[in-house]
Amino acid sequence: MLTGSVGMLFESASSSGGAVTAAKLPVQSYAVDFAQPQGHLAKALLEPNADLDSAFVKFELELRRTGQRNRFYDVTGWSLPYTYRVDAYTVGSMPAALAAWTPETRARAVTTEAPARAQYAYAFAPGSEASLRLLSALLTDSIRVWYAPYGFTSCGQAFPTGAVVVRVQTNRAEVHDVVTRHARDIGVAVASIASAGVDQGTDLGSNSVVPIPRPRVALLGGAPASGNPFGFAWYALDQRLGYPSSVIDANYVAGGDLSAFTTIILPSVQAAALDRVLGDAGRQRLVDWVRNGGVLITREGASAWVAQERVGLVRTRVKRDTTRADSTGGAPLPGALPGVIVRATVDSLSPLTAGILTREFPVFANGVTVFTVPRDLRAGEALIRFAPAERVKLSGYFWPESAAKIGGSPYLWTESAGRGRVILFAHDPVFRDQLRGTLPLFGNAVLLGGTY
Repeated sequence: MLTGSVGMLFESASSSGGAVTAAKLPVQSYAVDFAQPQGHLAKALLEPNADLDSAFVKFELELRRTGQRNRFYDVTGWSLPYTYRVDAYTVGSMPAALAAWTPETRARAVTTEAPARAQYAYAFAPGSEASLRLLSALLTDSIRVWYAPYGFTSCGQAFPTGAVVVRVQTNRAEVHDVVTRHARDIGVAVASIASAGVDQGTDLGSNSVVPIPRPRVALLGGAPASGNPFGFAWYALDQRLGYPSSVIDANYVAGGDLSAFTTIILPSVQAAALDRVLGDAGRQRLVDWVRNGGVLITREGASAWVAQERVGLVRTRVKRDTTRADSTGGAPLPGALPGVIVRATVDSLSPLTAGILTREFPVFANGVTVFTVPRDLRAGEALIRFAPAERVKLSGYFWPESAAKIGGSPYLWTESAGRGRVILFAHDPVFRDQLRGTLPLFGNAVLLGGTY
């Protein structure tokens, strides 16, 4: 690593985006020096927020006031530490005793030793992209796995809430070879557990440790699903998680055999167009499928569709604008967020937030749709909310009223419906494959949504 006068330090840990005056970073943290030929690019990629020119902003506000189209592209907030959910700190001078990073450095860092042959179970921590890929591989290979909702310590090794447990006796004889092979290939540290009894926490034989059913996943594609959000979800499933899925269209939802699937993912759609294709009968078939045990995952426009009162699956609703932001009367001003990064807060312990160990972290938001929190809110429903208005903004341009509008509203809402569940994302957690920090939320929804 080059030495210099100004740079940034960061580590692989969840980020809340808060300002700090001092931080102690662990061994094998990374340092990026801005005093290098690519220093300006490094700063642009890593800085928390890039301020827009005041003349540009003034002109945008005037365009908005007169009802004209803005000149923003679809993203105004970008910062690699935020999008990867990594803690990062700006420093005035580069620390001493740094070692140069090389590809061989990374190869050594990701090398994992094969676990000892387990007597009772294998276990690994949740929350990382690699751990989700390992879970996907085990489920695909028909290995039976369990979800431990409470943290525990076994043989001196601590596991956070949401650890994945692979019991030996209830699996086929090749379980040792399958776990070891996948863990080595993917690069996940797996521990051998000698007994269901643990040093601290809830024993692994407890009824709270629940099986993870193997989901049979369908992804809605074709009209009226939006092409880009469909592609984002497919890529996340196929390339990042490595989990198989089937592509179905709205006509299949209206008349096909939905019992073939346990999980259906709806990317962003135009609600009216989806209603036209499904009709009342098709919509009721989907509702009945959920109530009979299906897991429905929605994003953006599909979330607005499922939040309609006539669908009858969730109690959250789309918040409606009734006045102009500038208080002059007339129609509401356009209010779509032009691709920002915001602070979100985790309200509850849930399989959907397995591996999210901080109370706050950054998420991406764009578009105009905001959801409400009903007065009869129940525990575990508004799992992730945008932070209060005064703290919500992290990166990107907000219209004057945007923070107040989205502050405290749900980013991730989930609600049981009969024997099934709806998991509603207000915005896309896998947008363009650039939001690797929120990919685990999507992965948890797909792989763990049927555990409760």
